[in-house]
Amino acid sequence: MTQPKHRREGQFKRRKQAQNPHGKVKSFEEIADEVSPGTLTKSQQPTPQPKDYDEIEY
Repeated sequence: MTQPKHRREGQFKRRKQAQNPHGKVKSFEEIADEVSPGTLTKSQQPTPQPKDYDEIEY
């Protein structure tokens, strides 16, 4: 015997809403580690200080 229409539609909606077609979305840091492992991300890099730059003479 077939299922009632409202039950079929409910199951269909639940399946559609539960889909995750692209998988887990990776963070920027995870992607950066895959592309070039061992490099520092921006949050891990030291901030440049004024003493790091040479003075410009005009």
